[in-house]
Amino acid sequence: MSYQQYPHHQPAPPQVPPAKKRKWPIVLGVIAAILVLGSAFNNSKESGSSAGDDRADNRAQAVAALPTRTYSAPPPTLDPVGADEPELLVVPSNLKGQNMAVVLDVLRKTGFTNVRTASADKHDTVVILPQNWTVTKVSAKEGSTIPSDTLIVVTGTKQ
Repeated sequence: MSYQQYPHHQPAPPQVPPAKKRKWPIVLGVIAAILVLGSAFNNSKESGSSAGDDRADNRAQAVAALPTRTYSAPPPTLDPVGADEPELLVVPSNLKGQNMAVVLDVLRKTGFTNVRTASADKHDTVVILPQNWTVTKVSAKEGSTIPSDTLIVVTGTKQ
């Protein structure tokens, strides 16, 4: 098959863009299929309201058949006073100048549950890897006895 050649002085005829494919028949078909499947699997509409009543009666009978347990003594209760008191712990000494990851590990192994980190650097303001930091300050006084849930802020520098 040969193609028609156009001389250089004549422009090529304009090309017609291909027609867009319509998607609405597919969308309508999917919606119709969902509606048909939904109505096919909906048993309560086909059998009326008696099917729901039968299920409720069966559940009530099943619950009534369960064994019941009676207690001879009331269940134990927690003592509201003293039950939530945290343990008193001693803050370790010689934490300044150590690696921050080591200090955090020591404090957590001692039993402190609320330990946070902070930065003393002007440009590095967030502690991401504590193993790259050196401790410059600990908010709790060394050797003091404080509750285990007290907030302890470990401040460090990357320098």
